[in-house]
Amino acid sequence: WYISSTGNTGDFQHWNNNKLNKLNSIIDQKEGYIWLKHNFSIPQKYSSESLHIYLGSIKIASNIYLNNTYIGSSGIIDKPFTNGERVSSFHIPSDIINYSDKNDNTLLIKLYVSRIGKISTTPFISDSDFVVKYTDLMNFGFSKMLFVFSLFLFVVSTIYFFLYILRPSEKQFLSFSRLNFFSAFYLFSYCHPEIPLDFSSIFPYLLFEKIFNGIISIITGYFAISFIRDYLHCSDTKKRKIFRHILTWVPSIFLLISPNANFYYNILALSYISLLIHLVYAV
Repeated sequence: WYISSTGNTGDFQHWNNNKLNKLNSIIDQKEGYIWLKHNFSIPQKYSSESLHIYLGSIKIASNIYLNNTYIGSSGIIDKPFTNGERVSSFHIPSDIINYSDKNDNTLLIKLYVSRIGKISTTPFISDSDFVVKYTDLMNFGFSKMLFVFSLFLFVVSTIYFFLYILRPSEKQFLSFSRLNFFSAFYLFSYCHPEIPLDFSSIFPYLLFEKIFNGIISIITGYFAISFIRDYLHCSDTKKRKIFRHILTWVPSIFLLISPNANFYYNILALSYISLLIHLVYAV
């Protein structure tokens, strides 16, 4: 593999396969566009077969070209938006393939990275039937199962909310309902492509990250500790309640007002300290 941060005609440098999950490291600010290039051969004996290329999960978004011909995309690269945990594979039209034993086919991937930039696995080319089935299997195991589990958490949340209405003295029912509700929303950020709705028209990517991977993760941590304490029938003083709210909402506000991705991810790392304090408090 070869990589460039200065355009598809810029200076490419060698890039190892084991660094495909650290593509953002080539950019000083860890945010922007990079180009990956790989030359390979497809022998003449495969000229009668239908071929697909499997690329796995790509973060954040990408456009894929083979021999200067666009063959597909993962996520949205023009107004960057993630494709969650969905993996990608694309049909390769036979009329754009150079069949020979020489490395005269060029795969070019334009990626948008934002502190996260990766291709989850080493790409490969195989017959279409196998790649399509393998892609469906991977998407079922990751994106679709996460979606089903998030729906399950919503159902559990609803059940325990109504149990709390019936038995309001059991505060653990309410905290457990809230825990499942926000956990479902957190998982939703990884499986949202399963819903036929264009979230990129609703949320800019950074705002989507702030809400679902940042703020909701902190709130989920808050309700996880609340459930533990309610289940153990531990009561909080007014000062402790205020302290816990500060630990939750101050980091959340800073995440929400983060002006750029670098600032956001730095604040997110610091906000995990508040989750640790919550955990120590629960113990």
